[in-house]
Amino acid sequence: MLTFKEHSPPFSAAANPFIRAPESNSPVNSNGANAPGIGFPYQDYLPASFSTSSYGPVLHVNQGNITTVLRRDMLVPKLEKVHMYLWWCERTPGTPPLHEKLMGNHEIVVTEDADLHLVCFSSRRRTLFKPLPRYLFCHEIWTSHICPDAELYMCCTGFLLSYAWRIRHESDLAIAIDHRLVPKELTWKAWTVFVSSFLGYIEANGGPSKFIHNRYRYGELKLTRLNIVCRYAPEVAGVRGYLSGYGQASMFFQRNFAWMGLGFLYLVAILTAMQVGLAAVPLRDNSSFNWACYAFAVFCILLPVTIVAVHLLRHLASLVWFSAGMMRKGDKTDELKTQSA
Repeated sequence: MLTFKEHSPPFSAAANPFIRAPESNSPVNSNGANAPGIGFPYQDYLPASFSTSSYGPVLHVNQGNITTVLRRDMLVPKLEKVHMYLWWCERTPGTPPLHEKLMGNHEIVVTEDADLHLVCFSSRRRTLFKPLPRYLFCHEIWTSHICPDAELYMCCTGFLLSYAWRIRHESDLAIAIDHRLVPKELTWKAWTVFVSSFLGYIEANGGPSKFIHNRYRYGELKLTRLNIVCRYAPEVAGVRGYLSGYGQASMFFQRNFAWMGLGFLYLVAILTAMQVGLAAVPLRDNSSFNWACYAFAVFCILLPVTIVAVHLLRHLASLVWFSAGMMRKGDKTDELKTQSA
C-alpha cells in the first residue's frame, strides 16, 4: 500500500496553475503555499457542500472534514467491486484526446460522480466526464490530505492521468474549457507546465502502474456491459444494474422501437410463408416441414409471454429489494432516535 512516507505529490509546487488561490487576498510565497501564520483558503478549491451518502443530509465543508470530502468526491466504490471485469467493459483500447471525440460525433456530458467518469452510452454516442477539480492542482491539499490516504492517492493520480491523456493539444484544452471540464482560467502554458511536472514524476518513479487505481488501468467503459456485470456478477449481482438509461417505459420503447418492430415483421413474414407452404401440395404432407411449422408457431406464442413474465419478475424483484431497503432504513432511523433520546 502507498503511504505518505513513500510518496509525495506527483508534481512540483511551482507547477500549480493557481498558485494564488482564486478570489483570495492571502499572501503567497514563492513555493505556491500561503505565507506563514495564515490559514490556507481551502474553500477556494473544494466543493461548497457534500453528502456522505446519496440520500444523506447536505453538510458544509470545513477544515476538519476535508479528507472525507475528497474521498466522497474521488473514490470509485462501485467500480472497485467489479474491477476484475473492467477489461471486458472497456470500449476500445487506447485513450483518444478530446478532439477525436468530437470528430466521432460524440457528445461530452458532465457528471460529478467519479464512478461515472469515462462511461459511454454506446447507442447514443455520449460519454460522461467528471470535471477536473481545482483541488487536484493544489500542492498543499495533496500534502496534507491526499498523500496520507493510499486509496485516495491512487484514485486522484489515476484521475489526473486520464486528463493528461485526453488534453494533449491546445484544441483539446479549448474543448475542455467550453464543456466546463477544467477551470476557465487555465491557460495552455500553465497546463503544459503542470502535465510536464506530473508525467515527469510518474515516469521517474516506475511508471503509472505503481500509482494509479485499478479503475484507471482502463479507458472508457461501455455502460451496457457495466449493467450486465452489475446484474450478474456474484460480487454485486442486483436487478438495477450499474446505471439505468431509461427513466420511463416510454423512453425504452422510443429508443428500441425500430429493432422491435423489425423483429415483429420478420416473425410475421416467416409465419405467413409457413402458412403458404402448408397450403402447397409438395409441403402439405412433409412431416419435417409440419414439425418445423408447429415448433416455430409454439415459439412465437411463448416468446411474448416469456418476455412479459421476465419483466414482471424483474419488477417484483425490484419491489422486494426496495421494500427491504426501506425497512432497513426505518430500523436505522428508529435506532438513531433511540440513541438521541
